[in-house]
This record gives sequence, C-alpha cells and structure tokens, in this order.
Amino acid sequence: MIINAVLGAYLGTTGHIDESLQQFHRTLELDPNFAPAMFMQAGVLERRGNFKDALALYEKATSITQTPIRLAMVARLYVFTGRAAEARKILNDLTAQRQHEYIQSYPLALIHLAFRENEQALKYLEMAYEERGIQIQGDTGSLKADKRLDPLRGNPRFDTLVAKFMGESK
Repeated sequence: MIINAVLGAYLGTTGHIDESLQQFHRTLELDPNFAPAMFMQAGVLERRGNFKDALALYEKATSITQTPIRLAMVARLYVFTGRAAEARKILNDLTAQRQHEYIQSYPLALIHLAFRENEQALKYLEMAYEERGIQIQGDTGSLKADKRLDPLRGNPRFDTLVAKFMGESK
C-alpha cells in the first residue's frame, strides 16, 4: 500500500498530476481508509490549488491517525481558507505539547509560514535542522525544492540553511 501511495506522491511532485491522482485513486480503492495515501493525495491537490478537496483529505487522514505534520497541514489550509482562528488553536496546542512531548519543529515552521510569520518559521526550520528531523526534507526530499517554503527564498538566513542542508558551504 505504501509503495502505491509513494508512487502517487512522486508523480505529483514531478508534475504528473493526472497520473498521480489516478494512482491515489487506485491505492484508495484497495483501502479507502489508508491515511498516508489520503495525506499524500491532499498534498498534490494543495499544490494544484484545490484547497477545498485537499483540506477534506487532510482532515480525514488526521481523523484516522492524528500526527503533528497532519495537524500542521490542516492548520495551513485553515489559514488559506479564512479559518485563521482554528489554525492558531492548532499551532498553540502543538506548541504547548512541545513542553511535555517531542514534537518536531518542521510542522510548526509550516504553520508559522502560512501565517506569514517568516521569522518564527525560520526559527523553527533552524531548530528542525539541528534536531535532524526527517520532516525537514519536506514533501520533496529537499528544502531546496519544497514549494511550501517559497516565501522564504532569497532570505539570507534561509539560503544559509538550505546550503547547510545540501552540504554546501555558504
């Protein structure tokens, strides 16, 4: 199942959107409640600009298995669809959870970025790098290619972080 879902995600990140959505459809036919496939398909729909359907899938995947990254994606789309108060509650709840359990910094960075709080987003991305959190690879395997981080491109702190992540000196 996971290989089928990852293939759908790969097709989506390489620009083969229709093939990607077909792959997710086939995967979810096998198991309609396979949350990772829903989550990955939501990412493809989000990149396409279909926030309504993406949000529905993010919410469904989160209702099956709640994780910080899934909550972050719901929060981001809440911001983009005018539900900022609900997004802020998720952000506050995740931030509070960090006081007593491990929550990776990357999901918090993505929510702050949705709110256009770039300095906070950069702070959490730098923390994610120091944590060596797997999620810092973004949805494409690289900070360099993750479109969700585009608002930070050209920022010297972000450019330095990307260079460090890529093993380049800056």
